[in-house]
Amino acid sequence: MKRQQTGTLCIVVLLMWSVAGTAYAQDQLLPDADITHALEQQLYLDEAVAAHLIDVTVTDGIVTLSGSVDNILAKERATQIAEAIKGVRSVVNTIVVHPVMRPDDDIRQDIEQILRDDPATNPFDITVTVSEGTVTLAGTVDSWVERKLCEDDAKEVKGVSAVMDTITVNYPEQRPDSEIKADIERRLEIDPRVNELSIVVAVTDGMVTLSGQVGSAGEKTRALMDCWVEGTQAVNGDALKVVWWRTNKMIEEAVPAAWSDDQVVQAVHDAFSYDPRVSNFALDVTCEHGEVTLEGTVDNFRAKQNAGQDARNTRGVWHVINRIKVRPPVLIGDEILTRSVREALVADPYLERFSLTVMVRNSKVYLYGTVDSSYEKKRATDVASRVPGVVDVVSYITVHDIWKWKSDAAIEAAIKDELFWDFSIDETRITVRVENGTAHLTGSVDSWSQYNRVINKAFSGGANVVESELTVDGEPAVMPIVYYRDIYEGLV
Repeated sequence: MKRQQTGTLCIVVLLMWSVAGTAYAQDQLLPDADITHALEQQLYLDEAVAAHLIDVTVTDGIVTLSGSVDNILAKERATQIAEAIKGVRSVVNTIVVHPVMRPDDDIRQDIEQILRDDPATNPFDITVTVSEGTVTLAGTVDSWVERKLCEDDAKEVKGVSAVMDTITVNYPEQRPDSEIKADIERRLEIDPRVNELSIVVAVTDGMVTLSGQVGSAGEKTRALMDCWVEGTQAVNGDALKVVWWRTNKMIEEAVPAAWSDDQVVQAVHDAFSYDPRVSNFALDVTCEHGEVTLEGTVDNFRAKQNAGQDARNTRGVWHVINRIKVRPPVLIGDEILTRSVREALVADPYLERFSLTVMVRNSKVYLYGTVDSSYEKKRATDVASRVPGVVDVVSYITVHDIWKWKSDAAIEAAIKDELFWDFSIDETRITVRVENGTAHLTGSVDSWSQYNRVINKAFSGGANVVESELTVDGEPAVMPIVYYRDIYEGLV
């Protein structure tokens, strides 16, 4: 993994860039040079982006990304990384995509196949045209989420350099502004990635306007996406201001009391209702102290995976046990499934360069081979799960990487840097101590979503083992917990 390539020079540079102990005045922009260094480091560490040809410039907190990558997903990931950096107000992405060259007709056929295979997009007649790697989508769908799913499916195909989405949304019925507003406020409330207390929602004739303050460009993007509920015609976030000190300031303000288990269950059901990949299934949800268990039956493995992800992205949830059963309407032969999964892996822009072995027994997929990162290992499972007829996926893929030693001081400095620059974390409430490569974390966070981000940051900083005594405000203490890099990265 890129984040573990740590020669002596890299350690020295990291220590030079460390700003964890720097005091920044509130009500002022963070220095552009510091933002630049932090973003370049995050791009270097991220496994989903080959950032060796990406250039970063920052002016008054506005980031411009330029250069090139080899697939459109990496370009979008670069924007997400930049938006998550503290102090970034907005991102301009001019990165050029130089994908693997493929005939336009092959790209078109692969996209059409993915749209047919996706239960959420299959019902719609989407026209796909491709010209020199640029894809144009046309047609009509019932919701903005379904339109976005069509666009996302197209970006999954190797050889795509850009997607022009001209799909129109034709809502089945008109809704009053009051219902649209209530839906948006509920989505903001259950989304742990935004603070709904600082956001004001107004709706007029289906036109949504957000105002208030958020802590990062990433939180703003997330809030804008939450506004696309049934009936939304347009979303304007110009009056929603990004102020980097907002996250720390929120700690001093009134925050909602921790949710009861019943409230968490309702929030997960609400999250399912907003996801067309899951909403058609009657799933059972139970919760005990933030640990959610999902049960029921779906007709495709992708729906099971999506339900688990929806639950994990719901406020109040810290762990998900996914016991949903997959029962396809028609069982597909193992030989056909084997061929389909192989074709899907070869068509993926991240996985096409690896020789992975696929075996299928009784609709269960087994994956073997070697990849370069945990991200690619997880992606192989995700790609296989999207193939119709697959009931389960077991990955025996190995990651071609060995954790490399860094001094405890270097690891500690790196973890503190990671925590400081993450907009969603108040690093002043967390104490980090590193001993023999093990990071010991104490303190408190606001939510289980933040808890998981802190653990990720500790591993990103170079820890091989993380011992957490972090507490989550308003929740029963769960401590201490020891996480091991290989096991943890296989779970997240």
